[in-house]
Order: sequence, then C-alpha cells, then structure tokens
Amino acid sequence: MVHGPFIQTRRADPATSAAVTAAIAAAAERVAAAQDDQGRAGVDRPACLAVIGCGVQGLWLLSNAVRVPGLAVTTLCDIWPRNLGRARAFLKGWLGSEPKAVADWRQVLDDKSVDAVILAVPDALHADLACAFLKAGKHVYCEAMMATTIEGARRMVLAARESKRVLQIGHQRRSSPLYQLAYEFLHLKETAEEKAVCPHWAHIGRLTHARVQFNRNGSGRVPADPESDFDCRPWGYETMVHLRDWRLYRKHGGGWMAELGSHQIDTLNWMLGGPPAMVMGSAAIDHYAHETDAAGIPLPPREWCDSILTMLEYPDRAAGRGMVRVQQQILTTNGFDEMYEQFMGDEGTLFLCGDGGWVYREEGKTISAKVEEEKKKAKGKSQLLAAVGRTLRGGGVLDTLQKREQGRRLEQVMDREALLTKPEHRYALEDFAHGIATGQPAGCTPEAAFATTVVCIRAGEAALRGERVDFKPEDFKV
Repeated sequence: MVHGPFIQTRRADPATSAAVTAAIAAAAERVAAAQDDQGRAGVDRPACLAVIGCGVQGLWLLSNAVRVPGLAVTTLCDIWPRNLGRARAFLKGWLGSEPKAVADWRQVLDDKSVDAVILAVPDALHADLACAFLKAGKHVYCEAMMATTIEGARRMVLAARESKRVLQIGHQRRSSPLYQLAYEFLHLKETAEEKAVCPHWAHIGRLTHARVQFNRNGSGRVPADPESDFDCRPWGYETMVHLRDWRLYRKHGGGWMAELGSHQIDTLNWMLGGPPAMVMGSAAIDHYAHETDAAGIPLPPREWCDSILTMLEYPDRAAGRGMVRVQQQILTTNGFDEMYEQFMGDEGTLFLCGDGGWVYREEGKTISAKVEEEKKKAKGKSQLLAAVGRTLRGGGVLDTLQKREQGRRLEQVMDREALLTKPEHRYALEDFAHGIATGQPAGCTPEAAFATTVVCIRAGEAALRGERVDFKPEDFKV
C-alpha cells in the first residue's frame, strides 16, 4: 500500500521507467556490494554481541543481528522473565544451543567474552548504561533517542571519544539505501553548468519548505500480561504499568517526540545540513487524559503528550540565505497517511515514505538542454538523476480522495523493493559491525545524535509550553 497525501495513482513514461529501473538496479547492486565488503572488512572473527533489553524492539534487533556477518549474538539480558524467555527461545532455535541469559546488565559488563552490546532499554537508562559499557571497552549500538537529557547525551559522546569504541545510535535512516539515495537526489550536482543552473538544492530547485509526520491511532500502552507475580520495584518501576508503558512516563522515557519524532528530526538535520535555528509548537494530553484498564480501574496517568505539532526553521545552508520552514506532526489519535517526509522546492517536491521516493515537478520549470543531455549520457547514480530530471509539461495537481486521476504528475523514482533488500535496521547493524571491524564508524554518529537529542528535547519543551525556542551554535557543542 502506498502512503501519503497524494500518492494514489501515477503514470510513467515507458522510456523514463526503463531508465529508472536500470539505474535503481545498478544502485541496488552497488549497495549490495558495499554491504558485502562491510561484512568482510577486517573481520578475523565475529564480534561477540549481547542484547540488553529483549522487549519488542530488542527482539526485532536480535532477529536482525543474528543475520549480520561480523556479529555473533551470545548473550541476552532483561529484567522481565517473560521478555528474556521469548528471546532465549528464539536464539536457541537459531543457534541450536542454549544462549547465556541474565537479568542484570552488570553481569554483561564484567563478561570479558562480550565485545559489543545492543541497548534496547528504556531511554532514561541509555546514558548510564552506554557510558558504563564504553568505559568497559565494549562497542555500543544504542536505540534512539540517544538520551532523555542533554547532559546524558553529552556524557555518551565524551565516553565514546575517550574509550575509542564505536557508539552508534539507532536512527537507522542514515544507513538506509533509500534515504542515502534521497540525500544524493537533494544534494548531488556534478557539472559546473548544472551547479550554475541549480545553485541551491539539486533537482527540486531552491528548497523552501518541508513537512514530516508520524501518525498512529492507539494509546501506546502494552496490554496487561498474566505474569503478575514479577516484582519490578527493585528495578526502579513503581508498578508493572510503569514497566510495560515506560514510554509514557518521564522517569523512564522521553515521550513520542523521542520515540517517533526523533527519527524525522535526525533525517531533517541530515538532509538540511545541520540543526534548526528555531522551533515552536503545541502539545497536550487531550485524548488519553483519563485511562482505565480492562477492569475499569484507573491507570497511572500518562505524563507525556499524546499529540505534538511543531514548526522549525532551518537555515538554507545551500543558498546561504533565508530559511527552510518545516512542519512536524506526531499523532496517536489518527493514523491517516502514517509516516512520511516531504521536501518542497521551487522546481519540485521530493516525497519519501515507506513505499519509496517520489518526485513532483512544478509547471514551467526546466533544466538547460546541455545539462539534460549530459545527464542522459551519465551512468549509475547520474543515470537515475537523468531519468527523473526531465520536466513534466503542464502543472501537476496533488491527488485527493475525490480526484485520484489527477495525481499522475508524480513519478516513482526510488522503489523500496528494489533498493531495500532487507530491513532498515539490518543495514544499521551492518554499519555497526563494519565500524567494529574497521574502526571507521558509519550510520548515526554520537555527534549527529547529540544534535538530534538537543532539538527533540527543546522542541518538546517548546510545544508543551507553547513557546518559541531559538537555538545558538553553542547549544550543539559537546
């Protein structure tokens, strides 16, 4: 299913489609070759890996990590016997032998056989655990968001630098071939004439606006489990509700800006060349203000907002003047259009979603004939740009539910199935393995994640208070 406000129908020129298909295939082959190289580079033996936190996200990362050359999962850790049992059953089935399984992460910290860890624990634990494992000489893949405090994120960056170990944060879009190609589509300008024709952002003209959203319809609560005899209080959780639904409570999580919005803030920081200059917003607990369990007993009130709207201003670093204005929406009360990122320039729009990438051309915008001809002769990545660089005659009308036939001004330029031959998280874990093997970290670096954390925390505060926050360069210095 294709998602997005205007991605319902489309029409493609056969010649263009053939060129795009060939280019995407070539790009996919390059990506596959690069991934194979990462799997081999400098690996005398796989890095022995422990997964700390075996809930839904931890189990997903575990299922991907076992398929990554250069990683060998040997140890599991979770305080909740239910989670630990599920992960142990999966890994035993995969390995054919009983894995090591412990409740306390400190047992992994002291285990000399463990080279690296995945941290899929509540966000408030990220900083302390990551710093401890880095200081113990272990590499760390930490789920996003980096930390729930700016100081905690800063400590993580410094610990990574001092330990000279890999710290990669799980903003997996930076490892995704789809988003890497989107970055090139926005930025790549190969010839002098092309740079003269397109002095700002490549192929969609001067970028002026962007819009991102992450919509879901659900409270975010985890259903109660019959395993009620587990005492979570010694581990810092007041009740099992606080353990299951840790994302909703300030002591344990960072709310939906951390869980959902941080991925798109990181994408914006990456695509737009740095963090924003300003953020303002609105947020509240509206829909889920009074919640009860299945028996009608009131639940501990959630402490994070159920909807967040922000507006951010990013300096137009390509043009050297002006701002790129961004609208961000995070909903838990309506799932329409789900998740997407949309970059809008004065010559076109790039739309990214779970199904791939799309481009819409503005009426009357052209690229010089010479540049167009050079593109047609190019190969590989340039061939893709040549195929989608042509001008559509006539203006396009965004698709609506009433007039679906008018959405045909959009062309698919990045096919998810062709580009992504495996889950995005596996690409990120392959980057992690590559960094361990070669000493050349890839994916989301601690410095990049630090900037994302600063923006998300300040954006959440601004939205909750209805205030404007202006960023200074020193805000992003570690």
